[in-house]
Amino acid sequence: MFYLNRSDDGSPKLLTAYSMSKVALIGLTKLQQKQFDADSREDIVVSALCPGYVDTDMSRHKGFLTPEQGY
Repeated sequence: MFYLNRSDDGSPKLLTAYSMSKVALIGLTKLQQKQFDADSREDIVVSALCPGYVDTDMSRHKGFLTPEQGY
């Protein structure tokens, strides 16, 4: 199960469809990397990351990380 943040009472909040789409995207990226690993060219790199729940306009400033803390 994936969790996004904690409620006021400390219990975890379940992630939404948006977050699950990010999980799917990372899965697809991993599959692509496996395909490129079998390729003889060494100059192909596939990368994916999740910055975490960052306090931005997109999160309506509800994120618990600052943009500088995003990883």
